[in-house]
Amino acid sequence: MDEDCRVPAQYAVLLSPASLAAGAHVRVLVATDDSLGKTTWDLTTVDRHGEPGPKDVIQTTSAWGGPPHFAAAELGALAAGQYRLRLLIEGRPVLCQRLHVGGARVGPAETTGVWPSTRGWTRKDENSIRPGFRCCSTLLNLLRGRDSTRHAQSG
Repeated sequence: MDEDCRVPAQYAVLLSPASLAAGAHVRVLVATDDSLGKTTWDLTTVDRHGEPGPKDVIQTTSAWGGPPHFAAAELGALAAGQYRLRLLIEGRPVLCQRLHVGGARVGPAETTGVWPSTRGWTRKDENSIRPGFRCCSTLLNLLRGRDSTRHAQSG
């Protein structure tokens, strides 16, 4: 897999479900303070030797201006294996995320609280959640797997 596959600091990436398992319907959301423009995604399978395989081009299903600006896409149900997901803005790759899709679905850990905390909170995390406050119904529909339409808003 490419050594330069990374998510630059100005972007926050949220995958749903958080623990990727074969057959699960995968969705992705990216948020940033920067304007996104026209976004598309490419998803490439990667073999056990790190060599890229077939590539799928995926259209952004939802996008909003900001800040924060965000774009979301539905990747569909993925088979177990390794993948490389890239976000392209105006055809130019700006971030790359490696995905590992496991063979079995893993549920959340048992907890006595209402909501388990699994990590700290940063500005990057804040940007990944703030779009939900502006467009809750769009995000909820996306995460529930309902059809979404592309929304453009200049910011």
